[in-house]
Amino acid sequence: MTMLQANNISFSIQGTSILRNVSLEVNPGEIVALLGQNGSGKTTFIELLCNMMKCSSGNFAFFGKGNFDQNKQNIGVLWDNPVIFPMLKVKEIIGFTRRIYNISELPRDIYDFLELDKIKNRFFYQLSKGERKRVAIFLSVLHNPSLLILDEPTADLDPMIREVIWRNIFKSKNRGVLFTTHLWEEAGKYATKIYFIYEGKIISKALSPQELINESAYQQKIVISKELSGTDPFENDENVLVIPDDKFLKIYLKREDTKTLQKVQTRTYNFSLMPVELEDIYQ
Repeated sequence: MTMLQANNISFSIQGTSILRNVSLEVNPGEIVALLGQNGSGKTTFIELLCNMMKCSSGNFAFFGKGNFDQNKQNIGVLWDNPVIFPMLKVKEIIGFTRRIYNISELPRDIYDFLELDKIKNRFFYQLSKGERKRVAIFLSVLHNPSLLILDEPTADLDPMIREVIWRNIFKSKNRGVLFTTHLWEEAGKYATKIYFIYEGKIISKALSPQELINESAYQQKIVISKELSGTDPFENDENVLVIPDDKFLKIYLKREDTKTLQKVQTRTYNFSLMPVELEDIYQ
């Protein structure tokens, strides 16, 4: 059974289109990433999904039927900047959430891993961003949901802890996960399926990270300082794609190309030859 089905979701504000016919699905055991640049509509989509705003058109179906509110017991949500009862202590917030879900015993292993005992007597407003995120992670999985909806789930966390959180908390047999992230390497590492979103519209097929890379026309890139690159010697070369940014010139190759390397070497040996990554494909 499909856990989440988004059907042609559109959303506009005062005549400005924010989302345009966005469709995606999450099935049991899938970890689905919604990737895009800032302002592409990722968080707006999550807010619509969680019934915080109403779609202009389209609909969501959870577990084959019903909307978000009808399925809250089976869904866990984690927001990028959680604001949870700032004047309550951590232990009080956890106790309140336990009563909502009628949970008799805490998942002690997760509680201990997140080191919540150290901050249980502190008020939420006193916590650092990382500590707030750890509390919010715990609350999102406290009731062992079948579906997780995660908005920037590991932002503000130490990189050392991210992998353990994914492997020991978010990932679970038959659980579906939908997440957004600005960490492209995180999506490449943990997502089983990726949707690219650009200016409110899905622009790619739903594929695994490796499938997206394999389908790319370009397989390697040369990164060179713009100051050293001189005039563009690749302007009429159909086998390369050149994309400049503030500091670097990125030269994308369709294949291993000794001629292009030789052209670069006539200008500098200070360059890097690297494999294409997800962020390159999105560009």
